[in-house]
Amino acid sequence: MTAGKESRRESSGTDRGFHNFHYIIIIIIITIIIDIDIDIDIDIDIDIDIDINNNDSNNNLLLDAELYIDIDIDIDIDIDIDIDIDIDIDIDIDIDINNNAVPEESSMNEFRP
Repeated sequence: MTAGKESRRESSGTDRGFHNFHYIIIIIIITIIIDIDIDIDIDIDIDIDIDINNNDSNNNLLLDAELYIDIDIDIDIDIDIDIDIDIDIDIDIDIDINNNAVPEESSMNEFRP
């Protein structure tokens, strides 16, 4: 009987109790790159033609004026949006349960041959 008690004492050791350790790392990296290019080209052409004619029989001056305006507007908008999302999740759960309860001798004797 004493040999059984000694072996139970040796097996119990110093690791009695409940040890629970959680190790969770969550890393979220969000990179947003916005590139906006705006090109505006404005071309304005103005042509003025003035003709003065003195060919009237009454010697009146004839004035002929023409005005040409040409406006070209070119707007170029280029928007580049790059979104890069990196999510790293590392979960390490270490659960160590040591239940070294010593059973009673009567229950130990029941399982022995």
